[in-house]
Amino acid sequence: MLCLSSGKVTPGASLLVSCHPLYWQTYLQVPPFLCSMVFILFDLNHDLSSHSAFQRSDQKQSEFHGKVSGCNLNVSFIDLVVPLLSNPITILLARGCGITGEVKSHWFVSLWHSLQLFDLSGNRLDAVDALPAKLRLDVSHNEIPLHVHPDVIKSAAKSGTDLWMMNTELANKEDIMSNCSNELQMEEMWISRETGGYWCHDLIQPNFRVTPERFLPQLMCACGPGHFGAGTNCSACPEDTFNDQMDQRKCQACPEGGKAPAGSQALSACKCPYGTPGTFENKTMCRCDRGEALSYDHECLSCGKLHLVCNAPGSLVATAPLEQGYIRLKEPSEEIFECLDRQHCRNSSCAPGLERS
Repeated sequence: MLCLSSGKVTPGASLLVSCHPLYWQTYLQVPPFLCSMVFILFDLNHDLSSHSAFQRSDQKQSEFHGKVSGCNLNVSFIDLVVPLLSNPITILLARGCGITGEVKSHWFVSLWHSLQLFDLSGNRLDAVDALPAKLRLDVSHNEIPLHVHPDVIKSAAKSGTDLWMMNTELANKEDIMSNCSNELQMEEMWISRETGGYWCHDLIQPNFRVTPERFLPQLMCACGPGHFGAGTNCSACPEDTFNDQMDQRKCQACPEGGKAPAGSQALSACKCPYGTPGTFENKTMCRCDRGEALSYDHECLSCGKLHLVCNAPGSLVATAPLEQGYIRLKEPSEEIFECLDRQHCRNSSCAPGLERS
């Protein structure tokens, strides 16, 4: 092994730097390195078969797999691919190499015929302007927001070409929203995120992989129960409010007198001063449970002891139906009387021909 701090190549040649075990790098000016390297000079038409960074495919002896991930190349995309244009590379792995610039189609022309997998994840690319058919392009974990041409998105969504953008921030969200929203088909199911209070849809297309909250959060994500807002901009419901639905701009107040902790996800989280919370005539309110009735003193009393018939929640002592043989002298009233002659009381009222007195 040979350690060098810098070096230059002669005109018409490239410098190939390989870090053990299978790393390589092309430079016009080689910067200092922290590892021992083997330096090999070769011209642009050099046969890569003699270098350890490239291995022949087991299936086809004429194909090469390049494995260079992890070496701090710090070169542009153009400088990365130019030395390789004349070689039949099928797989090129260049993860976390400090690669910058734009992925453009005219630099790929001679590679398109052979290249099947190009792993550029973990780099600092600015843009992707082309996505050839039959190529899997992985630009996941890009260190800066990535501009992707709408035609690239449409190609991935329609043709089945593999485009992986996991955990990569999309730079031109509005552009893609306005030009590609019809092509992006999403799963119906919402998937909760551990933090942030939002839920997201995944894309239906298995070949097109993104992180929804970093790709198109306004289209693919929404605030979940217990939160309010839009997209991934979600806040927990304040105290004494709740939200039991997806994608709500505000939370609902608990019934009068009800108390609930922040972030409550259901009406049942509201604790009433009497009874339990419920909905009556499209209004939320505290009400007594079945078998109980609310008094003027805001207490839930046993209907059986008051001779009331309470078959549903929300009964009131003053208006609930009475058992047979009992009557109110006026309506509504919490005063209930037993009829001395039950034949004179029918359905909580006096029999025909009789009056209350």
